[in-house]
Amino acid sequence: MISKETHAFIMNRLETAKQAELLVIKDELQELLRSPICAGDKKLWKDTKKLIKKINEEIDARYDLYLAEKLRTQPKSASVVPLRQTGSGV
Repeated sequence: MISKETHAFIMNRLETAKQAELLVIKDELQELLRSPICAGDKKLWKDTKKLIKKINEEIDARYDLYLAEKLRTQPKSASVVPLRQTGSGV
């Protein structure tokens, strides 16, 4: 079982950590999953899996925000500019 302090620390880091820090924490938790200690402790295994899932959700949410911001600031391409209506009526 992950201690309350460790869980609270990781949850706090989720809010403030940069992308690289999240990836490091995720990598360390994945290493813990592969350890013999975690293999023998089902509660630790479940808690670790939940934390990895939360980190993945945070990474995905940040990427979605990045894409939305990029689309918002990116100039529109010529392919999406509507064509002018000509007065010829053709």
